[in-house]
Amino acid sequence: MRNAGLILALLAGMASAVTMGYSIDLDQIKDRVNLMNSISLYQQLTSRIALNATASFTGEKNSDLDRFVDGRSGTASLTFTPMQGIEFGINLSRVISSEEKNGDLIRDRLSNTTSGQVRYTPYSWLSVNMSLGAHFVDYMNPSGDSTITGYDEGGVRNVDISMNHTLFQDLSGSVSLGEHRTLGYQKNSGSENLSLRASYDFPRLFEGGSLEAQVRASKLFTTYNDSNRTQRQDDLASSLALVVPVPFENVSMEVSTGWAYSNRFYEYADPDSSGTQGDVLDRKERSRDISSSLRYQMMENLKLHFSLSRDILRVDQKRTAIGESELFDVYYIDDDRMFSATLDYTPGDCRISFYRAVQLLKRDTYGTWTEMGIVRTDNFDYDQTRQVLSLSSEIPLSSRITLDALIQGQSRETIYIMSEQSGNSKRSSTYSIQPGFRYDAGGNWTLDESVQFSADYTTFLFPETSTAGSDLLFRRVTTNSSFQRVSPDSTLLGISHVFRFQDQGSYLNSVFLRSEEVINNVIKFNLGFHVSSNIGLTPSYAWEYQQRNYLSQTIPSRVEHIHHLGLRTRMNLHNGILNLSLTRSFYSRDDRESYWKASVGLNYQF
Repeated sequence: MRNAGLILALLAGMASAVTMGYSIDLDQIKDRVNLMNSISLYQQLTSRIALNATASFTGEKNSDLDRFVDGRSGTASLTFTPMQGIEFGINLSRVISSEEKNGDLIRDRLSNTTSGQVRYTPYSWLSVNMSLGAHFVDYMNPSGDSTITGYDEGGVRNVDISMNHTLFQDLSGSVSLGEHRTLGYQKNSGSENLSLRASYDFPRLFEGGSLEAQVRASKLFTTYNDSNRTQRQDDLASSLALVVPVPFENVSMEVSTGWAYSNRFYEYADPDSSGTQGDVLDRKERSRDISSSLRYQMMENLKLHFSLSRDILRVDQKRTAIGESELFDVYYIDDDRMFSATLDYTPGDCRISFYRAVQLLKRDTYGTWTEMGIVRTDNFDYDQTRQVLSLSSEIPLSSRITLDALIQGQSRETIYIMSEQSGNSKRSSTYSIQPGFRYDAGGNWTLDESVQFSADYTTFLFPETSTAGSDLLFRRVTTNSSFQRVSPDSTLLGISHVFRFQDQGSYLNSVFLRSEEVINNVIKFNLGFHVSSNIGLTPSYAWEYQQRNYLSQTIPSRVEHIHHLGLRTRMNLHNGILNLSLTRSFYSRDDRESYWKASVGLNYQF
């Protein structure tokens, strides 16, 4: 009995040192089901040895398409710390993915990786991480009406070094570099990266100011051993950020600029096999940006914030042409300029915000190509202007009643420079107003009311060449009403109502000719209650009415009556939380099948 007691005590001690977590998420909408679950385990076996393991499964099933996709993965690591600053580890990884279509397996992939790892941290500002191992890949991929199979195996090595140190009282810097390689019979891939960062806080005379600079460089490559070409990508980037010291406490200003370069290209072991024109997938990007922002606390309850930015991007690429074997060099330049301003006024408990934004986007294309003996140029040059103006407010009339409102206008004008695309030049405008109020009835009961009116205008600048034939107008009205009690665990008791009306048509010579209208009406009853202090249930019933009228056609109107039965719960399970939501929808028409909508989420720590 004494030995049995010792064994039980030992097992209990080990069990208390295990940290285990499990999560599951299930979503179903009609014929599509998504499942994700994962489990994690950590155990400190001794004061120097620790075990960490994770496993996950994902699945997606679509009965309508007769398609199933699943993925499984697992990792395990055992670490040993013989002394402070040195850690040895063994890592195992396994990933499986597959896809079935019409009952046939069309894709399957298995990947295993095993590596040993050494982490060396002699100082708090220096860390060196090295790993060496091997990997194995077995795959089957679709290729037209059949599949191809193969495998690959080889070595894996990774080295990462990072340093983060304060050089002087107000100057700090960091350096990180890494090299990663995955080798095999079929292909070799790898990457190299280097990052430098320095940060300087200005002295007391310029208190509040700082300067930060960063430079990054990286290289990527993939070499296919059964081919003479290698895919490469070189990236360079730099950035500079300045917080301007100002003599006023209520003003702050920031200025930043950056530059980036990216070159993706194919390199051939035998240059004669590619000539000098490169590959159609070659792509080169160059970008520059500058931005500034200013925050000004004008008064105790009045604050102004505005920003300016400009981005310039050039993209060089190759293109093919019908009847030509050579590739042609073309490129485009985007010039994006933006201004935004926000004014916040907060007298007492009220909040009033004014927002204004203007964006100018310009695209110019360059380069020519020959097609069927005709020299052609890109005709998608355009100038675009976007503007947003909004005013929002939240005003409490008393301790129980709060008024809120939003007035907003947006416009976007796109002008195509070339005559071939001029018919697509248009101006789109959206105007909306949304007043509402909220009433606190006490006892967690709240009455919410809001209504939104909006209109979308699309005006073609050259209607005689437009494919639409005339200008367009969309009008919408949406009302939301609810009187509900919300518990801290989201249990609902009450009623809600949503009504939507939308019509659309052509707008010509100040006359609106309606072509279609849609009416949607939803009334929902939530009957939430608590089974216990940790478990709340919310059964619900909703009736939905849909009607679509085709005013400009002889198609008969479509009317739908849909009934939704639902159940939602949130349970606190001591060390975890369970969320469940189920909805069953029934159509009044016999030719429409009912469907499920389900969501389950569980997060638990053992």
